[in-house]
Amino acid sequence: IMIGGEIYRGATGVAGEIGHVAIDPGGPECVCGNRGCLATFVGTRQLVDRARSLMSRFPDSALAGTEPDIRAIEDAALADDPLARQVVNEAADRLGIVVAGVLNLLNPGSVVLGGSLARVGDRLVKPLREAVATRTLVASAAASDIRTSDLGERATALGAATHVLVAALANPQLFPGVKTA
Repeated sequence: IMIGGEIYRGATGVAGEIGHVAIDPGGPECVCGNRGCLATFVGTRQLVDRARSLMSRFPDSALAGTEPDIRAIEDAALADDPLARQVVNEAADRLGIVVAGVLNLLNPGSVVLGGSLARVGDRLVKPLREAVATRTLVASAAASDIRTSDLGERATALGAATHVLVAALANPQLFPGVKTA
């Protein structure tokens, strides 16, 4: 979460952990100890497992009869494969529950998605916007730009490197005599 150009970490440093928002109290147990967290439905392993469980319903899918990984699912989604489309649409619907809550609570100007499935771009964003529209205040959804990150798989590494550089540049002991803004 970025507020005023700064990362908002919250009281204990875990602000923005949307993967651990419970969306189904009776859902699967999460590694955090809760049940039905978003991550138990849209985490990489869960998306791969879901694709495998749908193979019998989509025998003509490029994924049928394979041992897919997330990259294969993304590639198939980009090729408009029906099984991959089903996985993406289900993920978008679940993600929409949490994104709608974020929009209603914080009313951000933009929501930028990274991680699993972000590479499929509009194939994720379009059904996500539809899911959000049915669960949020019209003003919140209309004012927010929902999109995928342009940073791709490098997002986490670039974010960490930026954090270290900003902290280092703000430390006058590391750069004596240099004035920083």
